[in-house]
Amino acid sequence: MRVVVANVGERDLYYNIGTETEPNFCHFEWNKPDATYLATEFGCAPGARNIAQEILKRLEKGENVLERCRYPILKTVLDAVPKPVDRLILVVTDQPESTAAEFRNRDTLYTGEILKKLVEKDYKSDVKQVSLGYYRFSPSRHQAYYYFKELLPKIAPLDTTTEFYASVSGGLPPLNDALLEQAIMLYRDKCELFEVIPPTEAECRKGKEKGEIKRVSQPFLRDLAITLVTQLLSRYDYSGALEILRTFKSVGAWKPEVEAMLRHAGSRMNLNFQEATRSIEPYKSAEPYKKWYEAVKKDDEVLRLMENYFVLEIRYNNHQYADMLPRIRLLYYLSKDLLPPPPRESDTWELLNSLKGLINLANDLLHQSKGIGIDSIDRCFKPPKQIVIDDAERNHELLLPTLQEIVRRIVRLKGREFIENPYYELNKHVIQALTESI
Repeated sequence: MRVVVANVGERDLYYNIGTETEPNFCHFEWNKPDATYLATEFGCAPGARNIAQEILKRLEKGENVLERCRYPILKTVLDAVPKPVDRLILVVTDQPESTAAEFRNRDTLYTGEILKKLVEKDYKSDVKQVSLGYYRFSPSRHQAYYYFKELLPKIAPLDTTTEFYASVSGGLPPLNDALLEQAIMLYRDKCELFEVIPPTEAECRKGKEKGEIKRVSQPFLRDLAITLVTQLLSRYDYSGALEILRTFKSVGAWKPEVEAMLRHAGSRMNLNFQEATRSIEPYKSAEPYKKWYEAVKKDDEVLRLMENYFVLEIRYNNHQYADMLPRIRLLYYLSKDLLPPPPRESDTWELLNSLKGLINLANDLLHQSKGIGIDSIDRCFKPPKQIVIDDAERNHELLLPTLQEIVRRIVRLKGREFIENPYYELNKHVIQALTESI
């Protein structure tokens, strides 16, 4: 189902108080000369509520008032979206009677009814259903946020809506902001947002019917996407970063290298080196992709030991101790398999044996779901005498140096080269590629 949603504002409808040869199309905006001219024309109080109601009264009397109307913002949007549109929802304001007249008179409920009739006349076969959504609250962003959160899934069910278009030009800014936020969160890559650059004031005065469409790929949304991805990268959440890019697909294109790097990093963290190499294979002839590709193309226990340590280091630095312990357990058993039996490499075995308390802790976590914190790490890890840091005050401060020393020794023993943690560089290149995206 293809759905279009638009807020209705005071400048969404123009009415000609001039003649066909000398038109004078006026908008309904409160406290502006145009609204005064229209109020005089209809003999009513100013304000969109009153003016639009008078137009509807004339329409009911059989007057051909629709020919005097123009709606350049909505018309621009409807001409831009694919056809047919299954459902068009015009969100109008209708504040309670207790609201001060200067605010209530600006409500657009009757303007919406006129727009509905115009669309049904002009887009008979292209728009199957037009309906109004009534916003009956004070137009605050907070209230509007929850209004659209409830409204949108009702009018555009998530499981049946395949394309969702929203116009964020007409209507009040708080309602447009809320519509934009909820549209992105709910419909993600199904969603496309439009802004309209309306005709100039002089062009509107003469009855120009269309403005210029602008897909919302403006810096605001791009910066928001980059900010969210950056935050997720600080936690090395590559699947979350990929999901953000899919969510913001409607606001701009990203270089394909961005998703390739994120898939590479996510697969690499899971020690899925086949998928990690496949993700960046198209770029393997250029740096830094070549370096990353070459680093993981040979899947063996030495590579797994080293790459597992990199993830372990990240989990420790991010205080993700429950995620860190299984990685320590894996490092321990990989190291046992790679080391020659004692007494050979006795110093390295001494380092490795210092982890036994943590292996027991990891087993407890697996079987008893116990909570893990720094205190339990301090209690279970007994630093080996070989590892000394002058200003270290607690056992856990010596954990990473111990783990890294174990891995470095085994990698060297196997005739391989220990590389630096690649995820810091990966994150840097992802953010750089995002800011350079097309």
